Amino acid sequence: MTPIKIRINESLSLSAIETDKFKTGMVSLSLTVPLKKDAAAANMLLSGVLRRGSVKYPSMALLNRRLDELYAADIEIKNARLGKNNSFIIIAELLNNTFVPDNTDVLDGVLEVISDMILHPLTSGDSFPEESVRKEKQNVCDAIDAEVNNPRAYALNRCAELMHSEDRDFSTVAELRAAAEAADPKELYAHYKRLLDSSELSFFYVGCETPERVAELIEKHFGGFEGRRSEVIPYRAEKFIGLRRRTEPFEASQGKLCLGFRVGVCSGEERYFAAVLFNEIFGGSPASKLFMNVREKMSLCYYCSSSYDSHFGNITVSSGIEVSNYEVAYRAILSQLEDIKNGRISEFEFSAAKKSVINIFRQMNDFPYELFAFYSTRELFGISASPEEYMRRFEEVTLDEVIEVARGAVLDTVYFLEGILGGEEEEDEEE
Repeated sequence: MTPIKIRINESLSLSAIETDKFKTGMVSLSLTVPLKKDAAAANMLLSGVLRRGSVKYPSMALLNRRLDELYAADIEIKNARLGKNNSFIIIAELLNNTFVPDNTDVLDGVLEVISDMILHPLTSGDSFPEESVRKEKQNVCDAIDAEVNNPRAYALNRCAELMHSEDRDFSTVAELRAAAEAADPKELYAHYKRLLDSSELSFFYVGCETPERVAELIEKHFGGFEGRRSEVIPYRAEKFIGLRRRTEPFEASQGKLCLGFRVGVCSGEERYFAAVLFNEIFGGSPASKLFMNVREKMSLCYYCSSSYDSHFGNITVSSGIEVSNYEVAYRAILSQLEDIKNGRISEFEFSAAKKSVINIFRQMNDFPYELFAFYSTRELFGISASPEEYMRRFEEVTLDEVIEVARGAVLDTVYFLEGILGGEEEEDEEE
């Protein structure tokens, strides 16, 4: 299922997959701009404000009622950080017209709603309504404040902040909260206008309609939009400057140990496929070294896994430990990395990693959203490939290529959320 690409005009583009495989389809609209620290909080607020009403549907109740009329179509607005870029995305899940029992054109109706939300939001002069902005400011601040209730996520975010501390466009959680709290309805509307002026609208569709008809409907509802081709900053691996360490006391009984490694390989590079497999062997699956050895055999962690950020070329290890086990767990994690660097990878570990990764890409063809996520991000950065091509490339990776990537991994950041309470942990942190 390879998408057909259509350039509708200078401001509108479409990638469409025509298929009758799914009863429900999806259509998305994306605007992508370079990420700036002073705009991060505004983008978060904008997601909620636009969902609160438009000229044609001036309340959430009216908007939801219209979506119910379109056979319970669902619209979600989100922000995604893609390296040094920010994507503002509206995603709709809808019933394919083939399965509609009457003459309702669901796709046409959904695009009409999205058009009104993004191009004709509810305003008060040259400002968004104060009440809408006030409520979204509260929602954003409450969500940030609630992060402390999830120590695992809290530790990962603090580790990321420390690891990206040299990046002037990377906003800390505290900075995001302060900016959201200080946001002004008039300034937020001005930001919205700048966002539209500085980006094209990129659409992605998966469903039973032909790409040509989808393009016609997009032109019908968005033809008057005038933006410009988006500026996209390529992926770039961050360099190692020096080892950073930080320990923070926390009212919990467990400790959360996070280790950040610079690997230097990003998506789109030839070594990307070996880097993915390296992470899978290290801590990316239940068959990984961190899970099988540090967690299972040595019983040092409640959970222990790694994740690969292909936008910046980093790998982060996340673990939950007894505070008294800090040193031994720290050494055990680094020991597993050294084993990979020295080629101590069994045939089972290598084979299991390949099967696990390949299966992820094979399953993409079963989910419209996964197809959107795969193709849209890669098209944005000029990467032309299919999930099938990726599966073939992963199959071709050699053990020596994985070892070579692993040898380039350098420990950059050590963050420890030190639990200062005794007794049993109330939350379930096991994987």
